[in-house]
Amino acid sequence: MGPRVRGSTVTLVLTLAVLGVGLGCAKLASGPKPSLTGCGGLFTVVPLPPVTSEDQRALEESVPHLTASELNLRLRRNYYRILDEDQGGVPGASREAYVTRMLSEERAPPGLLAGVQLRALRFAVEPPSERRRELRQAVLRAQAPLAQRLDRVAARMASTAGVPEVTCRIDARLRLNAGAEVGFRSRRILVGPSLVLLAESEDALAFVIGHELAHVVHHHTKLKAAQDLFIDVLTFGYGSGVAGEALAGILSQGSMPAFNRDKECAADYYALQYMRAAGYRPEAAAELWKVVFALRPVTSRQPVPFVSGRPPEAERVLRLARWSEVDLLRDASPVPLSNVSPGMIRDLSPEDAVESFGVVLE
Repeated sequence: MGPRVRGSTVTLVLTLAVLGVGLGCAKLASGPKPSLTGCGGLFTVVPLPPVTSEDQRALEESVPHLTASELNLRLRRNYYRILDEDQGGVPGASREAYVTRMLSEERAPPGLLAGVQLRALRFAVEPPSERRRELRQAVLRAQAPLAQRLDRVAARMASTAGVPEVTCRIDARLRLNAGAEVGFRSRRILVGPSLVLLAESEDALAFVIGHELAHVVHHHTKLKAAQDLFIDVLTFGYGSGVAGEALAGILSQGSMPAFNRDKECAADYYALQYMRAAGYRPEAAAELWKVVFALRPVTSRQPVPFVSGRPPEAERVLRLARWSEVDLLRDASPVPLSNVSPGMIRDLSPEDAVESFGVVLE
């Protein structure tokens, strides 16, 4: 590509990006006046409550870490809590009694099977087609209660946000993550099954969906698509080799992290507004993210704040709490795990969960 053609193309992409920013700003124009306190604030007009480093240290000291084993148990426990709630309970048994019994009797935990990526499986010994069908059916059955809950909450939230055409679906590749598909006509949100289990309540799940809906409603997905297109144009001609990948990485990491952090803050803020309007408890957002914050040793989410595209987790928890008028520092209760003694239950890995199907995970 010659310099003149490349220059014209870059100009076109920049124009599209500016138009996208204009559209996003127009959406935000009727919102509150900007605040320059807290993390960022230059690229959003939502009110950002100030969060000091002392507040963040206090939260870190008050929230104990959750280990991988505790996370494993929590996801399996929450699966049965969701199942019990959706079925209307078991006659003559409390929810915790039902959960305890199901945990003690499980062989291939559905809470773990729900997170199996069928396309990421390799077989130690190639099984008959019938066994492969059995595995696929078992995974789909395990995901069904989570998909039903996701559909129910997503329909209510999308209608409230004014985008009923946006749909949600379970995608095992995302695990403990969620994301709105990037594009100029983004209409789908993908949610990892483990995140549905971590959320546990429909109120907490409403925050996850509301955050991604805000990215769609306020054109963040369009801006990301324009950004990606811009990087593709600039790296065109370098191929997929080391030089092209290095240049793309530099451009991506250098594309205004503060702007991306503020988009995340704005999405949190608007998610709480959607939750209130839809009748969900906004306090559940801070409760969920307190658990996410407790998982920091497991997920290894230790970004450098200045160059990260996401706000620090402690800051995010506190801001969600203050927007929801919850005092997490005064009520420094530990992250609840389970009323079930971990010693009563064998600790199963995802490999153990599918062992009876004769497969191992890649």
